[in-house]
Amino acid sequence: MTHPPLSGRRVLVTGASGGIGAAVARRVITAGGQVTLLARRIDRLRRLTAELGTDAIAIPCDVTDPARLSDSIAEAARAMGGIDAIVANAGAAHMGHIGTGEPRIWREFFDLNVIACLSTVRYGLDHMIAPADVVLIGSTAAHRPTGATGIYAASKTAVTAAAESLRLELGPAGIRVCLLQPGRVDTEIGQHARLEAGGRHGTMGTAFTLLATDEVAEVVAFVLSRPANLALNTVVLRPVGQEFP
Repeated sequence: MTHPPLSGRRVLVTGASGGIGAAVARRVITAGGQVTLLARRIDRLRRLTAELGTDAIAIPCDVTDPARLSDSIAEAARAMGGIDAIVANAGAAHMGHIGTGEPRIWREFFDLNVIACLSTVRYGLDHMIAPADVVLIGSTAAHRPTGATGIYAASKTAVTAAAESLRLELGPAGIRVCLLQPGRVDTEIGQHARLEAGGRHGTMGTAFTLLATDEVAEVVAFVLSRPANLALNTVVLRPVGQEFP
């Protein structure tokens, strides 16, 4: 008898009320796993868990609040009986020039995209036993920033460096670390960024079809379902035709 690829896996997903996070939660359930969803938008969380059924748990959480994040992850571990995988997805996009930007906003942005991401791993590790997985959602922007994406690219470059450090730190203990770097994805965050950039994804190259969130979620599920001795450390996925970043 063939078991679903994520049968028995207990997965924590941040930023799970929409976009990539919600798609990952759906994919975990269809692949036979359990999932706890962390996000700020309570109404969306409730609707999503109602859709997903009893193997999905919703915990409202502002991941930039360290005490609340720690408590929420502990609650998730109690509810699921442990955590086998973390998908640190919560984040935001930012477009603007450094020369005219607002440092206060940059600090808040880094708090979400970098500190909260790594704090999720920090507190999650207290409840993980190998073999286990950590998936950090990065961005292709870390490879090639544009004149208007310096702050966003810097935040994702920080996540890229942290992922490699975590790989070296956690690998010997049997915990795999994967940095997933999507290109342009059809999400609310992406739509907002495109509006700031002028309303066309052609502003960052020739026209192309954006990735669907389900496509990104499928890759996450693939990463989590590999044999325990095989690690996919960095996965880059772009729409065909995306020139940069």
